[in-house]
Amino acid sequence: MTAATYNFTLEQGVPLSKTVLLKNSDNSIKDLTGFTALMHLRQYPSSEVVLLELSSANSKININTATGAVTMIFSLEDTALLNYQTCSYDLFMLNGSSTFRALAGKITVQPRVTRSA
Repeated sequence: MTAATYNFTLEQGVPLSKTVLLKNSDNSIKDLTGFTALMHLRQYPSSEVVLLELSSANSKININTATGAVTMIFSLEDTALLNYQTCSYDLFMLNGSSTFRALAGKITVQPRVTRSA
């Protein structure tokens, strides 16, 4: 399975949940039973610095095995920390025998202008 390219926008300091449906090449629902998820945001793909980690282990990614839905949860605190106009990410689905890269792309961060006093 080749990773789908999915670019999206986050607003700095605003929480966001993004849900994607993972499907097989024949358009059937991808069986995600036994999978965990891991996603890193970096300033650019080869950067050693992880700006933000989302995973099923830290409850920032939810997996619905019945529907093939994967929900990425960006909290207000998470998006407030992103100080770059764009960053790169990819989403890996992992289990003992079948690991695959589900998504990859760029995230555009719209900077926050209004701040608390």
